[in-house]
Amino acid sequence: MKGADLREIVTIDGLSGVGKTAVARELARTLGWRWLSAGMVYRAVAAGGEARTDTTVPAIEFVTAADGMLDPVVRIGPHRFGETDLRSTEVAARASRLAVEPAVRAMVRDAVTAAAATAGLVLEGRATRDLVPRALHVYLWADGAERAARAHAIGERVDPGRDARDQRRTAQPLRVHSGMTVWNSTRFALAQTVAGLARRVRISLGSAAPEVVLLRAGPAVAASAEPAGTVRWHLVDPDDPAAAELLPSADFAVWVPPGARPTARWVDAHLTVLLASNDVVTAGAPALSGLAPVDRILNGSGRVGAQQNTGFTCDMLATQPRAGRSVPDWWTAVAADARWVYVPGARSPVPVPDEVLHLRRSTELDAVLDGLAGSDGPVVVVDHVGVPTLALLVAAARPAGGAHVVGPEWWEAG
Repeated sequence: MKGADLREIVTIDGLSGVGKTAVARELARTLGWRWLSAGMVYRAVAAGGEARTDTTVPAIEFVTAADGMLDPVVRIGPHRFGETDLRSTEVAARASRLAVEPAVRAMVRDAVTAAAATAGLVLEGRATRDLVPRALHVYLWADGAERAARAHAIGERVDPGRDARDQRRTAQPLRVHSGMTVWNSTRFALAQTVAGLARRVRISLGSAAPEVVLLRAGPAVAASAEPAGTVRWHLVDPDDPAAAELLPSADFAVWVPPGARPTARWVDAHLTVLLASNDVVTAGAPALSGLAPVDRILNGSGRVGAQQNTGFTCDMLATQPRAGRSVPDWWTAVAADARWVYVPGARSPVPVPDEVLHLRRSTELDAVLDGLAGSDGPVVVVDHVGVPTLALLVAAARPAGGAHVVGPEWWEAG
């Protein structure tokens, strides 16, 4: 969903300790929007105590803070609470207990939905995606060590079991869903994450054109003209000085295999995956081979610098040589480092974990992601459909790793 289909609203969900509130506030500042934390509303309901009844709907106001930001204030009866008034562990514990009550969830939902009726809002919290369908939905991700470090920096501690409990709970479980933009913030400072997300918001709303760098892995037929539409791209050799100049400011990078012909359709197919995440490089000829891109190929082959050192270990191999053909060097480099594999038609010697989930139609994708979130053991997802963003979504659903994504031909080959 993009452009005219989207409202000027961003929702941010994600793991505990990842920094959702800090990112939401600074992203709102960058965009000139308001921001709101759904968790803050729950804490205000808890802090309101006797001033709250089962029919009370919290009133959300936005006031100008000392730094010029439009910050939320929640009114419960005669009480008014700002975000800094609701940070005690006692209030958080009461809010957690209240959050399972249907009446409380309903009143918070009504209050948040009312606030989101006016565009220009960054909304963070659990299951906010369900409250505002026509928004850019972000799943904020970081690895466990980075989340622990961020929590420690502000005097807090990440509970290792909280995300597991949140994934298994019945009411509003922690989930990554199809259609979300998975944003890996592991190796980025807050300012970098906010700048990247602000850029992605503008691209998604159609107010900015994505810049794409196409890097030739070998002989490739260059398109005779730049593709029509809003995408701007540059076709260069990896060792060309122009590549070093273009990559740091580019939104996306694509590796062009030997013989591939980059066309408007080709670039648009890669954008299906590139727009679904950040810190990713794709490769392959998606218009011809099932939209199967490759992540981390450039880092794996040593062709680019640290600015393209992707955070997700989410390798999706785009091509597999047929019988009698030699394996190209770039494919070998990726295969040797692969942990996450999406290989339509490939026969790859990847170890097979014990647990298997089958994806036979695209409508089953969220059910498969739910199954991943609720399982602790190793998993192989057999993709019978060809979902180009599957490996990224699986990576986010299983932050501790332990899963592979493979194509049906590989699985059947045994």
